[in-house]
Amino acid sequence: MPTEYRYRKNDGSLVRKTTLNDNDHLEIRDGSNSTIMDLEEHGARHADGGADPLPSDSISEQMIKRDTPVMEVAIPLVTEKQDVSDSTLQPLYGQHIWTPSSWKYDRIDKIYVELEWESANTGDIDLHNFTDDVKVKDLKDPTGATAKTIERIDVTDELKAITSAKVIGLKVAGDGTNAVTVYSAKLIVVFKIG
Repeated sequence: MPTEYRYRKNDGSLVRKTTLNDNDHLEIRDGSNSTIMDLEEHGARHADGGADPLPSDSISEQMIKRDTPVMEVAIPLVTEKQDVSDSTLQPLYGQHIWTPSSWKYDRIDKIYVELEWESANTGDIDLHNFTDDVKVKDLKDPTGATAKTIERIDVTDELKAITSAKVIGLKVAGDGTNAVTVYSAKLIVVFKIG
């Protein structure tokens, strides 16, 4: 049985050929022997059940590259400006009940606190577990005046370590005279496929 078929023009020049490669995959190659398509690899990108059984505006999970972030969910913690000048950590208004049983941790790529803040001098901003009254993560420790900024702080490991429902939010301290200001804070949960 031949492992290669050649397709030529009338003048005899090679246009295309099909061949079995070393992996026993059927390949289509051009006249210079460059692979145009590996049919088995191409077929593996189609959804189960046929070439295109899905509507043209949808894709299946199998068609997305593994570990591809596909969606972000924002969970508000702080939704309005709050100032704290006290040097003792103070809770901010706005909390969330983190419920591990509601999440498929294997589908979460990253969890961030997206924080918009500034400080007039030194201070502290913590993600706090109010249920057990413990710090989850030190988010910011300004060592001096800091202009208004927005940033994401990775809290993936800390929140995935929580095994039962906990009320979480922020605790903030200033330097006793000057304030740390939080304009907004939210949890950003980034989901992935695979």
